[in-house]
Amino acid sequence: MKLITLSMILFLSLIFTACGGGGGGTTTQETQTDTTTQSVPQSKKVVLQQGELYQLSKGDKIIKDSSDARVEIKHNLSNNTTTIKLLSGEAHIE
Repeated sequence: MKLITLSMILFLSLIFTACGGGGGGTTTQETQTDTTTQSVPQSKKVVLQQGELYQLSKGDKIIKDSSDARVEIKHNLSNNTTTIKLLSGEAHIE
């Protein structure tokens, strides 16, 4: 009886901790800014300017040009777009 009770407690603990939830402990809040999103031309190198938003397309590559480069990438599921913003350092899109 003790083994069954212990097994049930373990089983229920696994069920409640292993499924559901949003995963991840961080959240980001999307804010509106006065900047406009710039399209990235295909097969062209686009040097990112700090604070500007750029729209990414399938196949785009983000290249770090400095070791301290940091970017913020946002996926908008409602209109299926992805944007990138350079936070620091230097980077470009190919």
